[in-house]
Amino acid sequence: MIWEELARAFWPLLVVVGLGLAALAFGLTSGLSRNALLAGLVFAGLALAASAGWGLWRFRRPSREAARARVDATLEGRPLSALRDRQALGGEDAGSLELWQAHQARMRAGAEQASPIPPDPQLARRDPFGLRLVGLTALAMVMVFAPSGQIGQGIAALGATFRPLPQQAPTVESGPGWEGWAQPPAYTRRPTIYLNALPVEDTLVLPKGSTISFRLYGDDAAVSQDIGPALAQDKPDPMAPAFVAEQDGVITVSGRRFAVTVQPDALPVVSAGAQPTRRADGRLVQEFTASDDNGIAAGKALISLDLGAVDRRFGLAVDPEQREEIALDLPLPATGTRKDLRGQLVADLSRHPWANLPVVVRLQVLDGIDQEGQSEPMHTILPGRRFFDPLAAALIEMRRDLMWSRENRIRGAEVLRAVTWQPEGAMDETLVMGLRGAISTLEAGPLDDKARDAMAQMLWDAAIALEDGGLSDALARMKQAQERLSEAIRNGASPDEVQRLMEELRAATDAYTEMLAQQDRIPRNASTARRSKTASRSPATRSSR
Repeated sequence: MIWEELARAFWPLLVVVGLGLAALAFGLTSGLSRNALLAGLVFAGLALAASAGWGLWRFRRPSREAARARVDATLEGRPLSALRDRQALGGEDAGSLELWQAHQARMRAGAEQASPIPPDPQLARRDPFGLRLVGLTALAMVMVFAPSGQIGQGIAALGATFRPLPQQAPTVESGPGWEGWAQPPAYTRRPTIYLNALPVEDTLVLPKGSTISFRLYGDDAAVSQDIGPALAQDKPDPMAPAFVAEQDGVITVSGRRFAVTVQPDALPVVSAGAQPTRRADGRLVQEFTASDDNGIAAGKALISLDLGAVDRRFGLAVDPEQREEIALDLPLPATGTRKDLRGQLVADLSRHPWANLPVVVRLQVLDGIDQEGQSEPMHTILPGRRFFDPLAAALIEMRRDLMWSRENRIRGAEVLRAVTWQPEGAMDETLVMGLRGAISTLEAGPLDDKARDAMAQMLWDAAIALEDGGLSDALARMKQAQERLSEAIRNGASPDEVQRLMEELRAATDAYTEMLAQQDRIPRNASTARRSKTASRSPATRSSR
């Protein structure tokens, strides 16, 4: 209720303050004369005084009784007032006393339902023209759109109206005026320096490539400097010289001397973490760190084949076809300075022809002026998905040889003939037909890029079907063994039958966990623990417990 009274009494004062701040923030004072500023200041002061006086006259501090009545009005039967009543008649009568006590009990129950009341100043009724919204809009515009420092400049302009005008002797000539700015390159994200505001003894420290510009007022004003070449301009203006800071030196303008120190931009630095790791799905994970004095602008990882470290046997004995090195963009934060970065590159290169082969990894970063920094070359094996099913591994090796060089197509056809010889029980019939069709394609003649890529995709899909299909079958066998064991226990099977079914479940669980361990989906040393855990949770164990 105090807040409601304050809002009702002082909302005109807030409107006046909001409009005054908006006038200062958007430079209204810069376009007014000294007399106009004085008149505006007097008017604003009267408006502030009037609105403040009106608020003090209107403000009434709410009492506890008013607060009690406010809450009581929201409850049925006004129980707070009823609880303060006293019985006037029938005090000695037992029936009347019992009735009075029941009434008091009902009122107490109603009073317990009291809850906080949200404030409601009802300003819409007191401000039919919506002037309070004008003040709020003005404040919002100041916070969002007003230039920084403009309010301070406006206050300074108002304060200057109370200072007497300086008396200039008619015999003294005023010296030439000037203004100067030093603007660092945009990529440094540093603010512009206003040279007139610098103390006389300070040294001007600027990044290399900063632009220094002046505005001269007066025919006798001049600028001399030895820090860099003049800035190229379509229409040079002798009253607005500008140049670029390239070296240490001195700037002199109308008797004012600036000692300038130019800081060259340091080269960015990048380094790779430990050897790249491989996730279970074959993705590459490479950690890196990078730093620059003004922030990293871009970065990438370059991966090239380490041909000298390749085991040149079988399908890799022939010379490889030329391929461009792999270029992966390093992940950089969207916000922040990017001066010191620590990140992690994650990429899926499991289908690349160089997967699981020796490669050289180099990290490269650029700063805002395209200066380049590189890491030391790192010799490693390019992470890729591994296949443990013999048939799947053979198809992946054939795919690698075909992507290595199309001269391996005849050798690949021979491998496919061996793989598809008597496939009963080892592969799905549809898969066998697809592989036999690939034999004809390989033996038909040279492969173009499109045919080679299509063949590689078919071999990849076939290997995935063989690798993951075996895992699905093992999972299905384990679930089937669990269901059979549960059914046998429910039907009262003999101990020998339960024991036999438990052995089947244990064998199916062993096969499934072993396949998971081979594919690195669980640690190998956890397979035994998981088998024992599965056995401990079997229906037979629960039944025996």
